[in-house]
Amino acid sequence: MPRTYELTTFLGQTVPVELVTELLDARLDGNSLLMRCATARYSPTIHNYYGTRCETVFAPPTPAAPATVQLDFCTPDIIRMRFYAGPPEALPANDTPMVVGQFDAPVDLSFSEDATTVQVASAAVQVVVAREPWQITISDLQGRVIWSTRPVDIAPLRRPAEQWNPSQQRWIFHNRYAYPLGVTAGGEQRVLRRLVCNTTSIFMALAKASARSIKRGTMQRLWLVEGFSNASPGAYKHTPFI
Repeated sequence: MPRTYELTTFLGQTVPVELVTELLDARLDGNSLLMRCATARYSPTIHNYYGTRCETVFAPPTPAAPATVQLDFCTPDIIRMRFYAGPPEALPANDTPMVVGQFDAPVDLSFSEDATTVQVASAAVQVVVAREPWQITISDLQGRVIWSTRPVDIAPLRRPAEQWNPSQQRWIFHNRYAYPLGVTAGGEQRVLRRLVCNTTSIFMALAKASARSIKRGTMQRLWLVEGFSNASPGAYKHTPFI
């Protein structure tokens, strides 16, 4: 019986990635919040660690072209997030299977910003975007967090004198804890994202899984996959959409 997944003996060619680091500026455009974000380019390499070939980074990241993150308020409580590796003016047209049809009714939004954050609120939710390190948090009007990304930087990573290898430690941090929004640079285009789920999250669909739309009260089998590591047990996993 053939196995459902097999691991190759050696890792393939490494792929540079460009990851969001901080918010440069933001503005409201109708029902959407347009954010221009700085990115950093990481160029991983294959290294032999005592007989184990691993993908790692030795050199610090280099600045890459700014990217666009757009939050579309379809309704006061439905938000679609889009990422584009380019300026806001070149963002593709509204085309995504996760939002069917057009939401033409205007959504009343309030916008404010200060030195550290950008804040947008509708009649149902409030969004806070930390400028640096970049992070998005969506809460209800009582301040309870509904959804968030993880901060893309932490204080220990900013003290290189105390680290055994700053570049490698930052790469490990991104992979194991807070992989930022980003894309692969060149070749096959892949968008990268990592989200924070909590016990009240509702899974509306699972990629290539045939089952009820609402997953609450059911059990799903997921595979652990580290996107840039040789420790992944399988090449395929169900991908949840929240």
